[in-house]
Amino acid sequence: RRSGFQGVMLSIHVLALLFGSAEALRLGAPVMRTQEGLKLAVDIKGNPAWDLRVATADDAGAISTLTGGRYTTDVLGPLLSSKTCIVGESGNQLVTAALVTTFKGVRSKEQGVAGGLEDRAELLAVVEAPGLPPAASAWRRQTALGALKMLKGKGYSDVVCAIPADDKSGAQFLTELGMQGSAAADKEMHTFAATLLGMNPDPQKKVK
Repeated sequence: RRSGFQGVMLSIHVLALLFGSAEALRLGAPVMRTQEGLKLAVDIKGNPAWDLRVATADDAGAISTLTGGRYTTDVLGPLLSSKTCIVGESGNQLVTAALVTTFKGVRSKEQGVAGGLEDRAELLAVVEAPGLPPAASAWRRQTALGALKMLKGKGYSDVVCAIPADDKSGAQFLTELGMQGSAAADKEMHTFAATLLGMNPDPQKKVK
């Protein structure tokens, strides 16, 4: 069973995360200028300051921009209301977003609805603003792991992600997260899945 958002499924972009500490920004923290002109907050040692937080409805416009408009604010509204999407910000700007949708799925394919329903989740996309520094590559796994940890904490049993069959980098990234690809029933899309109860995702950052 797929979510109601399958018609707007994107190819997942497995990219890095940079987040600015809200407390540091209030204190007038210095910023780091990247090669593309982004200004990122840094800590007292000069390293990028970043945090993970749950996205809100107020983030819809900025997230839509990060996706190049492929996710409109109308589509993002229901996604963000579930409180399962994560965004990153640095220098008072959103620089990343992990988009997740949730739905009710059948416990048993054989029994169908008669076997009962359970909460499930689908990772739709992980996107970033252009121009992040090379150090951002160290955080791309933390982005997805933060989303998975949050979903597990909310009691979701499993998570799936569908990517184009020829997206080799996406497949590698999902495999590194502990997700397993299913037998290819669709020549164009490849579905990966993971049982959250059997995982211990650790983003090494608190999701605020």
